[in-house]
Amino acid sequence: MFYAILLTMTKTTKKPSKSTSKDTKKDPKSKLPDWMLGLTYACIALAVILSAAKIGLQGMQYKSLYQNDTYQAVTLTNGQTFFGQMERYGRNTFVITDVYYLQSAQTEVSDDALTESVASGLQLVPLTEDLHQPYNHMVLNREHIIYWQNLQPDSPIMEAITKQ
Repeated sequence: MFYAILLTMTKTTKKPSKSTSKDTKKDPKSKLPDWMLGLTYACIALAVILSAAKIGLQGMQYKSLYQNDTYQAVTLTNGQTFFGQMERYGRNTFVITDVYYLQSAQTEVSDDALTESVASGLQLVPLTEDLHQPYNHMVLNREHIIYWQNLQPDSPIMEAITKQ
């Protein structure tokens, strides 16, 4: 009988084997404390939020540089300059509507606004008058734009555009 009690006691108080004790016990060298792990996640989340805010603010600042009711002169990497109303379309794309460009004048034009530009050897031509008759907008890749400028309402280009 004593042997049966001893046998039952050893079964109930048996220590776990070494393989199970390693699985349940935390190794202090390889794992971070819970508070440090939480702090790490909080820092990562804060970095993501600040990055998103910075990108959003840069977009707002860039958008405030041009107005939809103002015409811009847009110079491309191939040397061409177009005039029109520019709007951002996506991250790396711009659209110019009501597009004009300068062309060497070939004939005398009787219109007063264009006579001034013909005197300098240039003529303002709407994009829609090209041979292939495109729609009155252009989609430009941001990488091909060297610079753009807002045009003042009293500039010679704006006077020629409003008289057409």
